[in-house]
Amino acid sequence: MTHQNPNVRNKVHEASRTTFDALQGMAENTINIWRQMGDVQRKSYSAAVEASQAQLELMGKTNAPRKYASAQADLVEDYGEKYVANINETVEVMSQAWQGYAERIEELRAATGDMQDAVSIAAQDNNKRQ
Repeated sequence: MTHQNPNVRNKVHEASRTTFDALQGMAENTINIWRQMGDVQRKSYSAAVEASQAQLELMGKTNAPRKYASAQADLVEDYGEKYVANINETVEVMSQAWQGYAERIEELRAATGDMQDAVSIAAQDNNKRQ
């Protein structure tokens, strides 16, 4: 049954639309996070494979302990930087995700306010009729 007061109908419609849009935005945000984190994970895995290959090559090429230690330190530095870059990218993705969720939650809060207004108007109308 629809309410006779157009203000109530409009408020309920707006709250429903806002709620739907916010929830759809959350779903899109989640999909985007999964995609971005998948990219970061692929980069991390590739770097780990590269580091393993470089380590094996180093072991096969280097016989002198000092030369090996120096080359090993270079590997640690190079792949450590890639690891830190991946961590920084992860932090950035998650920061954007939280911001996106915060915006959607604010939209849901507004929709809740619209729904409360509609209920209040409907209750006032009902009290006037009694």
